Amino acid sequence: MSLVLLLLLSFTIGALFARFLFYPTDIIEFLSLSIFLGELLVSIYALVFALLLKVILNIFVLVLMLPLSLVCLVVYDYKFGSRFIFDWMKSPWRQITVKKILRYLRKEKIELVYLLVILSVVVAYTYISLNYRIMFRSGGDVFQHMALLKLVEEILGLRNYYLVSETYPMGYTYDPRLGPNFVFVAVVVSLSRIDNEAGLIIMGMLNIILLYTSIYMFVKELRNKEIAIIVGIILLFLIPPMISLPTYSYFTFIDLLRCAHYPQIYALGVLFIGLWVCLKDNKANKRGFIVLKILVIFVLVVSHLLTAAMFLVIEFLFILENIAKSQHKIDALMDSLKRDILPFGIGVSSAMLWPLNNAIVLLILTLQLTRQASALISAVEPLTIRQNAIIGILLVSIYGFPYLVRRKEFALTLWVLLFLGISMIYLGPWEKQAPLHLYILFRFMPLARVPLTIGIADGLLAIINAFSSAHVAFFSRLSSFEKRLADLIPVLIIICGFLFSISFLGYKTSGIAKFVNKPDVAKQLRFVLEPYDDHGGVLIAFPYTSYVVQAVSNFSVLTVTYGHYGHAITAELYRNRTEALNKLLNSYDFLLWLGTIMEFNVTHILLEKASWYGKYWLVRAMLEDQLGFEVLHDGYFTLLRRPSKLDIYNFLFNPSFELGLIGWHYWGSGNVKTTSNIAVDENKSVYLEPLDGKDLHLQNNRFFPILAGDTVILTFNFRMEGNITSADVAIGFWDEKNALLANIWAELDVSEDWQSYILVTEVPNVSDEEMYFRITFNVRSGLGGGRVYIDNITCKTITKLNLKNITYVDPQFYLDERIEEVYESIPSFNSKFALCGTVLTILQAIIIILENTGLRKCLRFLVKRNSRG
Repeated sequence: MSLVLLLLLSFTIGALFARFLFYPTDIIEFLSLSIFLGELLVSIYALVFALLLKVILNIFVLVLMLPLSLVCLVVYDYKFGSRFIFDWMKSPWRQITVKKILRYLRKEKIELVYLLVILSVVVAYTYISLNYRIMFRSGGDVFQHMALLKLVEEILGLRNYYLVSETYPMGYTYDPRLGPNFVFVAVVVSLSRIDNEAGLIIMGMLNIILLYTSIYMFVKELRNKEIAIIVGIILLFLIPPMISLPTYSYFTFIDLLRCAHYPQIYALGVLFIGLWVCLKDNKANKRGFIVLKILVIFVLVVSHLLTAAMFLVIEFLFILENIAKSQHKIDALMDSLKRDILPFGIGVSSAMLWPLNNAIVLLILTLQLTRQASALISAVEPLTIRQNAIIGILLVSIYGFPYLVRRKEFALTLWVLLFLGISMIYLGPWEKQAPLHLYILFRFMPLARVPLTIGIADGLLAIINAFSSAHVAFFSRLSSFEKRLADLIPVLIIICGFLFSISFLGYKTSGIAKFVNKPDVAKQLRFVLEPYDDHGGVLIAFPYTSYVVQAVSNFSVLTVTYGHYGHAITAELYRNRTEALNKLLNSYDFLLWLGTIMEFNVTHILLEKASWYGKYWLVRAMLEDQLGFEVLHDGYFTLLRRPSKLDIYNFLFNPSFELGLIGWHYWGSGNVKTTSNIAVDENKSVYLEPLDGKDLHLQNNRFFPILAGDTVILTFNFRMEGNITSADVAIGFWDEKNALLANIWAELDVSEDWQSYILVTEVPNVSDEEMYFRITFNVRSGLGGGRVYIDNITCKTITKLNLKNITYVDPQFYLDERIEEVYESIPSFNSKFALCGTVLTILQAIIIILENTGLRKCLRFLVKRNSRG
């Protein structure tokens, strides 16, 4: 109930502003603007209440937004509007009748049909997402989006999480995708008590409605409602073939199942609202349109900077077309400066005040930090994926290009050519010569479908109109074959292209079916971690597993997959830490592990029994035997918890020889093997079988640091069979140059029963420097030979050395000092941009006042009078 109340309240606020400021003409425009403005206003209110006023957000606080919004609207309507609100309040309530509602719905029946299609798609998306979890099974950015949602909830004080940004400072700080949509969904999720997975599904639902209602608005303003509906249906259900990644085909319903929640989809919806208002403003200059332009630019910059760049390019094309078609080009240029360029500057400057990110400043400050070679798209994905994507897009849309050229659509034609041209840069080995090596620019390519699809819709509507006249026979239309040939060829191409592309529907649906059958890693990890993450903590796991962990649990992680990062700064950070983490997880050096655990206060380790992870058993044995970790869950994922007292519980790796002779080496004459028949601890022990009258030695592989006067405590179990003439254990002490300084020996009793030994010795005072020690077992046999069995070895020390002095951490785990300098410089950039935005806003206000008052005429009169004088 609270979820429904929040959504209704939010979109009611948006609807009020849309109705009285931006003049929607039909129900679809009304719905689109309501969602856009509702999300934006709720996010602004939430940030003001939570960050400025320090008020704890709840439903009561958000309910206060409605009367506050009404007051703002009444003041605006009284001062600047047509006093519509006052006139409406005076009218009798009986004027709103059922007949009037039915008459309104009958008038807008074609819009209602389109809206019904969109809502059906949303219902299907919701059902499939809830029951088959395709967006979570397919992986990718979805887990970072969940983490960003958690970050916003924590910033607003709605929930308390342990995130990657805590262990890994600046990991998600100032992420350029933290726009109003994330704030809105974070508020809805927290106050309605639903989980973040459901929150992403809600985000996807709203993004689908916003995208396809705004596309309808734009195309309707450019053409008419019939063309707008055809374009929407084609983009939704005509599936481009040979495309595997949803980011290269994000308009289709099948791809939206995976990426509808993406910030880019939200930004695309806002982009088309911006194009709609630009076209609308060219026909009717209204103050509300300037406000909406500023809001569009503001939201695009804080939500998805690349889409903001796309919008700027497309808007510039329409401005050029408007100037080219105008008879008074200078006046048209000046008007564009006032009504397009100034709002753009105000919107960009206002975006610098958004407290959650600062995309433009980060872009400026971090270009010097990016490494050129790592930014090549070929380093991220194969060339064939991009080539198949462009072919698939063209197969379903290139047929509309002749119609654009035929109608002399300057802006739409250049839109297609420019975006395809940018995409072509990354379709071959010549990409290395391109001035920009940012593979994300390839996302320009799918947007070229929109103008091409408008051309297809023009062609389809021409076909329908040509054969729909009842008073002319069908065959009479074909009497002049030569005259109709130019029309029939594009028609045949369109029909054949549709049939060809539909034949690939099975390819795309089978790809979705594969995701249904994929393991649900997020669900598995939640099952493993949920019983233990009430209080969070820091968890070490593989980078991609960490990527999922930070989304589905309260645990913080050391790093995430560096292929998915918010801005240029974190690329290098993630890359370095990912390399260090992979080295750590493939090492069983307990001093390296202990140093990392202490440095980052690690509380849990998550290991995976994967075939490609050959060090699983070694790392697990080291954590359990040497560092005393406790196994909480044992399965494909193995969860271990740090002991209450962090210490070295055993200096020796593989002390019970369960992993064979790993961690040990031997020399001499005879055999050294493990056996599972005779053991004290667990399942295995080791036996030394020297040849008759020969010596055999067993020694651990590593040196361990120690100081003179420290104590070494060695415990183990020992037994023998046959003729063993002597056996002893030695603790050898060495300097840094591997020179032997001293040896402490202890004779071992020859007995056929298991004997427990405890050897406690003080380190001899043979050096003032740090020394290193090893354990060696020495055995000699007599005639007939014999065997010695050893098991369950423990080596501990009482030392004056601090653990931090004998452990170490991979330096790649540490942050680059340049990064901190970059973040510290952001506030000064904010103040400069804020000042710039203030100047532009004042200039825009002066222009509006001059245009809407008699001051402009007075100035003209004074100028003429002075010129005469």
